[in-house]
Amino acid sequence: MPPRIWLVHATAFFTLSTEALIGLLLPLLAVDRGLPPAMLGAMVAVGSVGSLLLAVPAGALCDYFGDRRLLIAMALIMAVTSALYPVAVWLPALALVQIFGGVARSNTWVAAQSYGVRAIDDAQRHRFTGHFSFAASIGMLVAPLGAGYCMEIWGVDAGFFFMAIWAGVVAVVACILPEHERPPRSGRRASVWSVSRGSYAAAWPLLFRPMLLLLLTLTLLRLSGAAMNATFFPVHLEQVGMSHFTIGLLVAVINAGNSVGSLLAAPLVKRGSSGAVIFLSMAVSTVSMALIPAFQDQLAITLLTLIHGTALGISLPILLAGLARHSKPQERGLVLALRAVFNRVGYLIAPLALGCLVAGYDILTAFLVLAAVVLTLLAVTYLLWRRGQQNQAAA
Repeated sequence: MPPRIWLVHATAFFTLSTEALIGLLLPLLAVDRGLPPAMLGAMVAVGSVGSLLLAVPAGALCDYFGDRRLLIAMALIMAVTSALYPVAVWLPALALVQIFGGVARSNTWVAAQSYGVRAIDDAQRHRFTGHFSFAASIGMLVAPLGAGYCMEIWGVDAGFFFMAIWAGVVAVVACILPEHERPPRSGRRASVWSVSRGSYAAAWPLLFRPMLLLLLTLTLLRLSGAAMNATFFPVHLEQVGMSHFTIGLLVAVINAGNSVGSLLAAPLVKRGSSGAVIFLSMAVSTVSMALIPAFQDQLAITLLTLIHGTALGISLPILLAGLARHSKPQERGLVLALRAVFNRVGYLIAPLALGCLVAGYDILTAFLVLAAVVLTLLAVTYLLWRRGQQNQAAA
């Protein structure tokens, strides 16, 4: 494997894992500070506001200025914001840190994916996306273990300082990456503002491609279901008496399942249709996570988290390959940015809904209600997917 591809996989290892870290650390910080459930839901959701608004410009900036430059800039911002969580004791200050941190975390992943899909040719894309997803999943396995160990010894704040160091490594790896060759552009060099302003106009027509829109909708539903493990999953584990290290270990189990699932995706697609594999895996991942609050036994919780992570991991490489297949090379930064937008819509709505439901009922009821909504929307999306496939076959 060429050194450049090793470095691309290293970006996957270090970037997506920051989402696993914040999903572990923020709920525990909220518990440590005594925040009510609705406030925890709001804090998780507010991390999606900035990235929801800025993901599309980030994709356009990837296309225009280069993935590597954006990756370096966002990684540095991520390192700074990660170190600020422990000192942001005033709630509005914590919300601001979460907004800027959310932008940085989301856009490092956009830039890493955009760099990766440009670094590989079409013939190797399915294999590459499986390996890329596997590297990201291994990072999500290692990072929570490291953070959990730090918290067990030095407290919750130490987990955020661990994340700051982790983000600094992202910047170092990005600096080593070679710059992509970009086609020459005619006329004057555009400013960051002009590229960002035009990005929404450029992205809007992409939403009128039926299969692309369905794939983006699936990313929203996938992350809406996964929002359960980034909000009240760690809270439930602490309520049943588990230590911070054990909680980090169980988050790592989810991501270990992700690693296995990402490698299973290609063989499963060869034996069946990509549509059946992706919809079934998303349904299984949603149901398994929704059932966890019904249990206090560590073995049962571990088994369900492993099932959840494996099923969740199967869907990611199929989604990435589908988005690449239904877009042109020069559009992929924007397409991946739209994926980040749809992800963030899920991460905005689901935590707010969970916070309100937990405040009114309990964690189990909240998880089951959200799972029922996601499964219903998945069924509708599957019917539309089948119709789209039949129309393509008829044409």
